[in-house]
Amino acid sequence: MVIRQIVYNGEYFVVERDILPVRMGELLVKPLSVYIGLLENLYVRYVYPSKYPVVPGSFGIVRVLEEPYSNKGYSGKIAVVNPFTSNGILGLDFNGILGSYAAIREENIYRLVNNDDPYLSLTPLIEHGVYLGKHCYGKTLIIGCNILTYIVAKFFDMNKKHDYALLCYNNRRALRRTRGRIHVNLGELDPYYDSIVILDPRFGLVHRVLTHIRSNNIIVSMYSFINLLPLKHDGTCNVLYTSKTFRGAPNMVEKMISLLKKNIRIIRINDISKTIGLLPPRGLGAIVSFRF
Repeated sequence: MVIRQIVYNGEYFVVERDILPVRMGELLVKPLSVYIGLLENLYVRYVYPSKYPVVPGSFGIVRVLEEPYSNKGYSGKIAVVNPFTSNGILGLDFNGILGSYAAIREENIYRLVNNDDPYLSLTPLIEHGVYLGKHCYGKTLIIGCNILTYIVAKFFDMNKKHDYALLCYNNRRALRRTRGRIHVNLGELDPYYDSIVILDPRFGLVHRVLTHIRSNNIIVSMYSFINLLPLKHDGTCNVLYTSKTFRGAPNMVEKMISLLKKNIRIIRINDISKTIGLLPPRGLGAIVSFRF
């Protein structure tokens, strides 16, 4: 069995392996679909110090082929993959799933599903965005231009929250389909927001915002990888730094997927090397569906 994987080491290339080691606590899986878009941009822009070389692919749909060190009934099942584990991040700290086969940790199994709909690979991001949105109140500012920005904004739209704005310097095409006011300059922002949601990994941008804008409620997604906030000492401020998801609204996932279909397309390929032309991802990203 020849295993082909995309590897990033400053540039993308294809490697072939004869053996894929599966260690204690890991599962051998066959990737069916992989979402590329959010985390793949982080190491291309050198925001996140990945351990190169690394196989990208942090979100996706896989079929579990073997569970050699456990007996939890995963074998043969279709699962949604989540990147976070207690030891690091799939596709950043250790090899992801962008290949013909992959080894993932049991912790990466987010949910078992009944079908291999490629859009289900977005489930962890959707439910994380809903969790973030639920922790906002009052006038809200969203900092970011990525898929999570779109999800949080659309969550507000669905819940008829009209008093929110977005600070976004690029990739604004999809965000124009939201009802939020889009700002591109710091000087356009109000001096105070009840809640601020941080989804952008650029510390310089976040620093400039938080040193000019006041807020009592700051929600930081772990997908921003911002771990230092320049908060003022002239008052109290609630800060939530989280990767949690809200799993109690399956209808919300369905509605959000129907909206994301307008911005994220499925690209079906029969040769893993064709993925290289899609990287780094554009816009809100794309879903690669394997047919080999």
